[in-house]
Amino acid sequence: MGIFLICFSYILGLPAIGLFGAVSIYWNEPKLIIIGGPLLLVIAHLVFLAGMYLAGGKYLMVFFRWATRVTLEKLIEK
Repeated sequence: MGIFLICFSYILGLPAIGLFGAVSIYWNEPKLIIIGGPLLLVIAHLVFLAGMYLAGGKYLMVFFRWATRVTLEKLIEK
């Protein structure tokens, strides 16, 4: 269930915001993307965190190692 939620959060993130943007342009309702975009991002992050919690420590450590590596690589490049 945890890995499913992690994968679902990626679908819920940017693709859903792109869809909201297209629909708001089509319906000529800018409030839809102004309110719905940030709301969808918050929901996607919460779903991701719930998935990480449900996936357990093994996957949590893999994620933190990856995030640490990416951060250090970006800091070392500068």
